[in-house]
Amino acid sequence: MNKKIFARIIAIIAIVGMIVVGNSALAYSGDGFSIDVPSTYTSVGNNMWQKSSEANINIQVTSNEDGEAATKDTLDKLVKQLEKQYSSWSIEGSEVTKVANGNYKCLHITSKVMGMYVDQYAIPTKDKIYTITIGASDNNYFSSDEAKDMIKSFKIDNYKEPKSGKATVVIVVIVVVAVVAGAVIVIKKKKSQN
Repeated sequence: MNKKIFARIIAIIAIVGMIVVGNSALAYSGDGFSIDVPSTYTSVGNNMWQKSSEANINIQVTSNEDGEAATKDTLDKLVKQLEKQYSSWSIEGSEVTKVANGNYKCLHITSKVMGMYVDQYAIPTKDKIYTITIGASDNNYFSSDEAKDMIKSFKIDNYKEPKSGKATVVIVVIVVVAVVAGAVIVIKKKKSQN
């Protein structure tokens, strides 16, 4: 084979390899769930990942002893309680929707808190509540392919939807903890950069 053609083939393989590596995601399995986190993120704690100072994602898993379900009543009570208890919390949108390719019914809240935009999905199951929180310095990040792909990749092992539909707002504590965890990551990262 001609050296020139061989060099071109090697160059093409190298370029394709860099593209694949640059866009790869790391599969992560945790407490009954899995998610694909882009390789541009680094782990900064249990179920928490950071992408420089641009964005972070964390997943909180708690017990769902009351059988709380993703209902409009639960969502309304959650939003009302957040607005009442946290004056710095600005709710920009809320809905009951489905995530992960329509597999799981959830409460979806978008907000701004502590100078950070936050996109949260609280997914109740029969036994647990999984709260995915993405924090970003720019709210356009949530419509990026990277953010959408993380949410689409989320899977729960042996998913069972809760039946009761009680609205006890256990979720509010989880939502607040998840946001605070994300904000701490951002603050630490900014301090280390200064």
